[in-house]
Amino acid sequence: MICKNARIWIWLQETELYKAVYNPNNQTLVVTNERDEIVLRRTGITQEQLTQLEVLFLSLGAKRMDGHQEPFTIL
Repeated sequence: MICKNARIWIWLQETELYKAVYNPNNQTLVVTNERDEIVLRRTGITQEQLTQLEVLFLSLGAKRMDGHQEPFTIL
């Protein structure tokens, strides 16, 4: 379940859709592919690391969603 204050990014890379979700409650980042397979999971993300990750995601063409939007409303 995604918490209310989660940060969510989605992007398309080489014809595959990816989603990254940062949960501030436990400082965990989870990146999944379009089949909901976990590609990356990291716990203990600092605010500085989160800022760097957001810059990276945006450079990949990611769109940031708030926790209340469904992915199809952005795409």
